[in-house]
Formats: sequence, structure tokens, C-alpha cells
Amino acid sequence: MRTYTYIGVDVSKAMLDVDLQGKYMQFDNNKEGIEKLFNNDKALAIEIQDCLLVMEASGGYERQLVESCEQKTINYHVAHANKIRSYAKSKGLKAKTDQLDCGLLTDFGQVMRIQPDINLLSENANEIKRLLKRRRT
Repeated sequence: MRTYTYIGVDVSKAMLDVDLQGKYMQFDNNKEGIEKLFNNDKALAIEIQDCLLVMEASGGYERQLVESCEQKTINYHVAHANKIRSYAKSKGLKAKTDQLDCGLLTDFGQVMRIQPDINLLSENANEIKRLLKRRRT
């Protein structure tokens, strides 16, 4: 099983709260902010292809980050919110702040040895996926 450097990302409507190897950072939840996040790996001496972004499903606010990960072939995992909440309870954490949440997501990835969601689909498969989603809505 491959070993990753886990990066916890707490996604909200406006912000991405990120735990980069114990360093807390914030980025805007838009294209420019996501680009800054991906370019920040050089400052931390992390090879972005060896990373796995762990984020919580947050009502669709994570979609732009997921799409960017897919375009750049960066590994990611979208964890179910109930799993993260249960993990926090198992650790005895009751407080809930953005900084604690992104650190918890990093810890969750490391302890549970999370593997990436399958994101490296062919262009045709991505197009079919997009069309099917559009048809359902």
C-alpha cells in the first residue's frame, strides 16, 4: 500500500482551512485560492503528487476543489461527515473549530490509512459522468 503525505482540508463556502504537516493555513475557496494551495507545496518541500487531500463532504462546497484535483491529477478523498464526526468523538474531541477540523482530517487520513478516491478517469469517462449528472438534475 502506498504511503501518502495527508493534508486535511476543512471546506466551507468561503474558505479552505488547511493543515499542512502541522501548519495551519487559510485559502479562499475559489480558483485563485485553490491555485495558491497547490503552489504552496514548494515552500513546504512536499511533492504534491505524493500528497492526499482529505476533505469532508460539505454540501457541494468541495466540488471546485475536487474538480481542480482531478484536473491536476492530485490524489484526494472526500470523507463522509458522519465518519469524521465519529472519529472526533472516539478521540474525545467536543470542540469544533476550522483549525481543529482540518487537523482532525489529517489525523483521520493517517490513522485510517485513507486511500484516494478514483479520480484519474479518461476524458471520455469524465464527460459521460458530467452528462449523466446533468441529466439527473
